[in-house]
Amino acid sequence: MHPRTTELLEYCDSQMRHLRSAVDAMPADRRDWRPSPTAWSTNDVIAHLTIMERRLAGILGAALADARAHGLRAESDTSPIMPTIELGHVLDRTTKITAPDRVDPRHTGDVVTWEDFAQARNAVRTVLIENDGLALGELTHPHPVFGPLDFYHWFAFVGAHGTRHAAQILEIANQWSLATGAASGR
Repeated sequence: MHPRTTELLEYCDSQMRHLRSAVDAMPADRRDWRPSPTAWSTNDVIAHLTIMERRLAGILGAALADARAHGLRAESDTSPIMPTIELGHVLDRTTKITAPDRVDPRHTGDVVTWEDFAQARNAVRTVLIENDGLALGELTHPHPVFGPLDFYHWFAFVGAHGTRHAAQILEIANQWSLATGAASGR
């Protein structure tokens, strides 16, 4: 396997473990709890990630199939890719990003489980693995907030996006803990 593929897979897998840990911080029977009527619940966050990653697997997979058909070259650079990818803007939760309706579970009505999310993440991993060793930096696709990203960035984005939302889930769990602590007189 190409070193850059391995690096991206390891990054996304480590971020998925972080996300799972955040989900586990919220009691399973309280994952539909919302801090406010307009806020997302833990389950809403997982649904959003599932919707996003299903869409990305389709978009990236189709674009890569087309690029392969048109002769996308093999990657000749084996240097680490992650140090070249700036993800701070994805991870920064001080800047609120409003999800478009098409990926907002409150608008789509999508109800999913962790297993659905894991399948969506696996679909993204499969796209990366199927395109192992190709020059992913030669292809771009626009992100609605961050502008055009090359495909190395897109695969790294998947991991960082999950981490951004892991932080959101921890915030939800903390707010739930405070709300229930206050309600019980603690």
